[in-house]
Amino acid sequence: NFASRVGDLLWFSPLKVFQKLFFHTPLVKIFVAASDTYHDKYWWKKHGVRIFEEWKKENPWGRLWDNY
Repeated sequence: NFASRVGDLLWFSPLKVFQKLFFHTPLVKIFVAASDTYHDKYWWKKHGVRIFEEWKKENPWGRLWDNY
């Protein structure tokens, strides 16, 4: 995904000189906020709820989860 590619660029390419800037300063909060916005406010509502409901119906572990 996009985040993994950006992480790989900042970790394993010549751009790694920027690691400390992005991951050891308050700028890291931007990455956390972007992840929260995408995963919890967009992806979960658009895809995750449906996938989770199907899993609860079709998978023995999902049924156990639902009964817990």
